[in-house]
Amino acid sequence: MWGDVARRFDLEGIQKHPPPVLVVFTSLRLTEFQERITPSTTNDTCVIIDPDIPQKQEYKKEFSKPGDKLKVIPNLSRQAIEEEAQKQTRKAVS
Repeated sequence: MWGDVARRFDLEGIQKHPPPVLVVFTSLRLTEFQERITPSTTNDTCVIIDPDIPQKQEYKKEFSKPGDKLKVIPNLSRQAIEEEAQKQTRKAVS
């Protein structure tokens, strides 16, 4: 993470949640470097911590298993992600 996204990232908020913590990143720029996919934040990147989505328990169960903790999951409904991002923005502004 770089720039404003890194400065606004709520690490303390993540540490307050019991593991595994589900964090959704949107609008990342993906590039390939040394045969590995490398995500980078953009000006439009949104970070949603512990989103209120129907798949949350399924993902938490999957990520609580030993092994690789970084996975790309199928696209969620864009509308659901945008609604959650708006909720998070309202919380941050309040």
